[in-house]
Amino acid sequence: MIDLELVEKLREKTNISYEEAKETLEKTNGDLLEAVIYLEKQGKISPPPTGGFYSTQSGNPEGSWSSRQNEENAPSQVYGYNSYNSGKSFTDTIIGFGKRIIAFTSRLINKGNSNFLDMKKDGNIVVTLPMTAVVLLIIFAFYIFIPLCIIAIFFGYRLSFRGSDLDNTRVNYTMDRAAQATDNFREEIKQSMKKNE
Repeated sequence: MIDLELVEKLREKTNISYEEAKETLEKTNGDLLEAVIYLEKQGKISPPPTGGFYSTQSGNPEGSWSSRQNEENAPSQVYGYNSYNSGKSFTDTIIGFGKRIIAFTSRLINKGNSNFLDMKKDGNIVVTLPMTAVVLLIIFAFYIFIPLCIIAIFFGYRLSFRGSDLDNTRVNYTMDRAAQATDNFREEIKQSMKKNE
């Protein structure tokens, strides 16, 4: 037995009589999508003028008809709501996303290679590392790199940043203050050791 509500839906979508809708649904075992396709094949309804297609993917479990326009990125008319057809496949979307990630990573590495961390002793540069290497050392060798920097500062080395993309004055001022505090602490230890002798 065919549901009256289903017959009404088919009539709304195809503009046919109640008897034709009921008969068609009986022939297609109550499948609304199959009924629309059957009616089109029988010539009782005309296909969409824009070269449409039938789909059950519109959120309507019984199926629905959609009209896809030929222009790329044109909106598609779907019963019940408007959808948007980007004209791109899933693979194209993934490839585009991958290209954007590669471009972003390339720009980041270029910036990292044009900015440096310098380690100085008595005003002379002893070691220079590009910021790309510094970031990689912090990520993969944090427990080695950070203690070595602290030890270097404790033994009188100065760390400073240089490069066009860094706020050198503020960052280097902070680094100099940290080095100065370390020097003061080291001097206090030396003075206390001399007093204890």
